[in-house]
Amino acid sequence: MRRAALDTYAAPGSRARLVCEGSDDDVAHGALTGAGVTFPIEDCIVDFTAQGLGGTDARARAAYDTVAGVHYEAAMQWLWAAFLQDEEDVRSHIHRRLDVRPGQTALEVGCGSGSDSIRIARAIGSGALYLQDISLGMLQECRRRLRAHDLPAQIEYSVSAAAPLPFGDRKFDRVFHFGGLNMFGDIRAALAEMGRVTKVGGRVVVGDESVGPWLRDSEFGKIVVTNNPLYKAQAPLDLLPLAARDVQVEYIVNGTFYLISFTVGEGAPPLDLDLPHRGRRGGTLRTRYFGQLEGVSPEAKEMAVRAAEARGISLHQWLDEVVRAQAGRDTD
Repeated sequence: MRRAALDTYAAPGSRARLVCEGSDDDVAHGALTGAGVTFPIEDCIVDFTAQGLGGTDARARAAYDTVAGVHYEAAMQWLWAAFLQDEEDVRSHIHRRLDVRPGQTALEVGCGSGSDSIRIARAIGSGALYLQDISLGMLQECRRRLRAHDLPAQIEYSVSAAAPLPFGDRKFDRVFHFGGLNMFGDIRAALAEMGRVTKVGGRVVVGDESVGPWLRDSEFGKIVVTNNPLYKAQAPLDLLPLAARDVQVEYIVNGTFYLISFTVGEGAPPLDLDLPHRGRRGGTLRTRYFGQLEGVSPEAKEMAVRAAEARGISLHQWLDEVVRAQAGRDTD
């Protein structure tokens, strides 16, 4: 671990600042401390799972530890062959959506064996790439593969759950995950975390198995789902963070994987709550939402409509004036 990475890492959950003992620029063995918890560093990999993992995350770790290496790569090669896809074409398409630029800081959540990590590292040039996975075995395999290439990027490795992530707010220009979201313990929380650690204006791209809705009831869809039930999952558009902007969703690999990309904004999309409506009703977004009352009888409503029309003003303006005047008299 590079000491310079301390400004990016944070204690999972509390986001407390971390401290590393010693003065070396590169820390191969040691620990980070923060929020009263110690996170060990072994062979330059920071382990943020010192407090344990929940049931779903623990099962996911065990599953990936079991298949790390040859078995995982064999499964991936089967996938490309079975779906008659060229892996390089598919991954190149995905990375065009991510749009990594030289010198940026990027995070890959669930880096697996590093097939995408290599491409991101090349695109980022001398920038910084943080690679996270819940499985130490997968992370070690990823690192082994990346070390076989001459990559100028500053690369950091950490073991953690996807929620919470061990990084501070707004640290990354690009955040990427592909291929494991269906197995996350809390998908909504994981997507929220990815949005949290991305800079405003930065980009997030995620994807995983999901037979497209138009294929679900076809024999093709049933064959795919029978082979692997994870394909029953639906693209989690309803779980995206509130700050997601310019959301795009597409289906790739013959319609069996979704790919969602979005730009990160701040909070909910902007609205002019006080722009008046033209027309008989009048009012604004603010008055129509926050100013609702208990209602009146149909006869009283019709009388109010006629009174507003007689004065040539909107129903909102007439009601606002009448309520204010009467309320003022009743509370004097």
